[in-house]
Amino acid sequence: MSAVAGLVLVLFGCSDDLAVCERIQAEPVTYVSASDCEAQQASILQSRAAMSADYPTVVANCVSAKYYAAMGSEAVNLNKPIT
Repeated sequence: MSAVAGLVLVLFGCSDDLAVCERIQAEPVTYVSASDCEAQQASILQSRAAMSADYPTVVANCVSAKYYAAMGSEAVNLNKPIT
């Protein structure tokens, strides 16, 4: 039996150029398909966590569950592909 890896919808608070982004603490939501995850990006950007974030730019990205588990609280560069 194979496990479904899934995607996690993550909020990032970023610099204007997206070179320095930090994960915004919000309850992670996991999706099975990319289309389901991407369909929720606009709504998460209207959440309390996104609206009250103190960053010049707030971005919602779907990332693999493996990437999410490994990212911790380190800053990421969203100009580079997320794998």
